[in-house]
Amino acid sequence: MSSFRCRWYLVSLPLVFLAARALPAQTVVPDTLASRHVGEVITVEGTVHDVHISKRHGITYLNFGGAYPDITFAVHVPDSVGSRIPELPRLAGRRTRVTGQIWLQDDRWPAITVTDPAQVRPVE
Repeated sequence: MSSFRCRWYLVSLPLVFLAARALPAQTVVPDTLASRHVGEVITVEGTVHDVHISKRHGITYLNFGGAYPDITFAVHVPDSVGSRIPELPRLAGRRTRVTGQIWLQDDRWPAITVTDPAQVRPVE
């Protein structure tokens, strides 16, 4: 190995480790605090209160915190994605994590629209 390459490794390697430590870990917030993160991409964790399948709209709704309209957080799963999440109908009563961009539904509660099955994970 050349002298230049060796020095380059010695200088750059610590910088790589420092940069990796500076990267923030994926933020996980409880469903009750999701409204503070509108516009951000985060992971929300909470207990799914109920799962509502709307055939008319082609969407499955996961409601956290209570029955509609007294929910703290909502998840919208289009049928095209929901068909690839076999445990989706059985998430009621289970702690679940959902990752995505938070938006405000009806100016009342935070929500995430799921575009990939990997965004929804039951907490074991």
